[in-house]
Amino acid sequence: MKATLGHLPVNQKYTLINTFYADDEMDRGACENCDKIIANIATVKGIETGQTYNIGLDCAETLTHLIPSELAEIKKNLRLRAKFIKFLKTEAKSAIVDKHGVYYYSYITTTWKVNRKWQGAREAGLQLIKKYNIPYTEVIT
Repeated sequence: MKATLGHLPVNQKYTLINTFYADDEMDRGACENCDKIIANIATVKGIETGQTYNIGLDCAETLTHLIPSELAEIKKNLRLRAKFIKFLKTEAKSAIVDKHGVYYYSYITTTWKVNRKWQGAREAGLQLIKKYNIPYTEVIT
C-alpha cells in the first residue's frame, strides 16, 4: 500500500477536507505522501497534528479509509471537472452570462440559446472565462 511506504505517518488518523482537479499542468504538484505527480488532489488533515497535506487519491483512500463508493463518487466528479476544463481549453467559443449563471457554447453566440454545452455558477464562471480567455456576452434577465 502506498501510504505505508510514504512520508506521512500511518499511526495518525486523517480526515478528508477537500478534493480538486489541478486545472493547469503548472498547478499540479507532487503527492506529499508518495511524491508522484498528481492532478486529482485530496487535501487531508491529520487528526492529532492538525496539519494539512495535498495527496493523491490512492494515498487518500489508504490514509483516510474511504469506502469504495465514496472514492468512486469523488473520482467521477473529478473526471467531470477534467472534461469541463478540457472543453474550456479546446472547444469553448463563447459564453453568455446572466444573473443566474454562465452558459458555455462550442460556437460563437451573443444571445442565450438552449443548446449550450455546459453551464455553471456566475462568479466561478466569470473567473474561468477570464482565465481561459473565452469571449462572452452579459445579458440582463
